[in-house]
Amino acid sequence: MKSIAPDEFQYLIRKTVTYLEFHNDDSAKEIAAQWRHILAQIHQIEQQQRQPKRRS
Repeated sequence: MKSIAPDEFQYLIRKTVTYLEFHNDDSAKEIAAQWRHILAQIHQIEQQQRQPKRRS
């Protein structure tokens, strides 16, 4: 199985969220919200990794 790059993974999540937004059932809304939360967490981790590390 081929591994995917982080950018490709995030693209797949965004594509899935877009697809789910076209469905009005509660399950689709819940899954889309969970994926949005995961994307936000990924973004936060990326921001933390970009910041220079401070030495104590």
